[in-house]
Amino acid sequence: MLLALSKDYDFLKVLTEPDEEREYELSPEQENELDRRYKNFLKNPQNGKSWNEVKQTLLA
Repeated sequence: MLLALSKDYDFLKVLTEPDEEREYELSPEQENELDRRYKNFLKNPQNGKSWNEVKQTLLA
């Protein structure tokens, strides 16, 4: 199913071979940014929104 969807959507890539994973590794900057955001979330979990809140905003 995901493979079929990936043909229609550019943002979706299905990796079928282990070697393909190396092409999509995060850069050190991306890893640092994700770590920063995660630490911020752990310190301030109330600042986030639930999926239901985000979904309602997108559907409105």
